[in-house]
Amino acid sequence: MFKIGILGSDNSHALAFAKVCNIPDENGIYRYDDVRIVAIYGNDDDPNHTKEVAEEGKIEFIAQKKEDFFGKVDAVMVVYRRGALHVPDILPFI
Repeated sequence: MFKIGILGSDNSHALAFAKVCNIPDENGIYRYDDVRIVAIYGNDDDPNHTKEVAEEGKIEFIAQKKEDFFGKVDAVMVVYRRGALHVPDILPFI
């Protein structure tokens, strides 16, 4: 299983990616059987909204800090609305 963490929860992209990877279609078939969004970090958003995104998108782990992804994910996606956060927050994972 390829595990992905998402940095950012304030826009619709986080939930859209989670739904594509984590929720099967009406026949129970996953679009990508070996990929899951397993973690989210929402420093750009209200914690309650991050929790809602995680619940609706079937994301099992809400990180308190981005470094919580280490050892839990194979890849990280950045979907912050503010582009200025993308590079500084992804650098530790590159």
